[in-house]
Amino acid sequence: MKNIPLPLHYQITNDLRKRLENGEWNVGDIFPGDKELMQVYGVSSTTVRRALDELVREGWLDRRPGKGTFVKKQYVETLGKLTGFFDQVRAKGYHPSSRLLRVAEVDITEFEEYELDVFESERLFLIEKVQMLDDEPTVLVKSFWPIEIGRELAKYNLMEQGTYEIAQQELGIALEEAQQDIYASLATEAEYQHLKVNEGAAILVMKRLVLSQRKPIEFSINFYQADKYRYRVNLKNEMIQDGNGIIVVENQE
Repeated sequence: MKNIPLPLHYQITNDLRKRLENGEWNVGDIFPGDKELMQVYGVSSTTVRRALDELVREGWLDRRPGKGTFVKKQYVETLGKLTGFFDQVRAKGYHPSSRLLRVAEVDITEFEEYELDVFESERLFLIEKVQMLDDEPTVLVKSFWPIEIGRELAKYNLMEQGTYEIAQQELGIALEEAQQDIYASLATEAEYQHLKVNEGAAILVMKRLVLSQRKPIEFSINFYQADKYRYRVNLKNEMIQDGNGIIVVENQE
């Protein structure tokens, strides 16, 4: 490990993060202490503490004075895949479910803060729910669909099935691509009541417009508990140096 030209604490953080992602420890487990990790990695206590401090900041671990360090629930999703909450959660080995708040046809003037005019319709079908991860509230979702599609979605069990799952597998609708914005915000009264966070707590907001046959099919705004959900972006440098020392740009489409 010391032969790799990266800071030791950075290497250890990456290794422990991968082990956490792979489920080596369960939520609530007490995490190995400083002395044990010092022996495992052959490093000083300062290096171990720097690595663990980073995992605490990222939300993977919870330090409890006098008790030790414990594993927290963490969820990481990689950008680049158009999948719904239910598919994402099942793929990670968790159990997804939903608590429905509102399933109804609505006038878009009720939601003027959202970009709903892309549908070129004055009325849409709203599915508002709290997405649960292992029965814990994780995401507050407002999902808007064309009226005719929303009515069909409402015929299914939206508490145990995701809307994307139903749309694609049951209704035969191809969800082809999406435009997505992610940003940080502070919890308002609605968010903190449903997500069980403090008013003004940091949350993660995602706005997504899904297209089918180049036409808007769904617009959703999602409010995530910041300490339970993280997005990861995999980046690749398009500037590649060939064997002759020439820089070339590869087309990756």
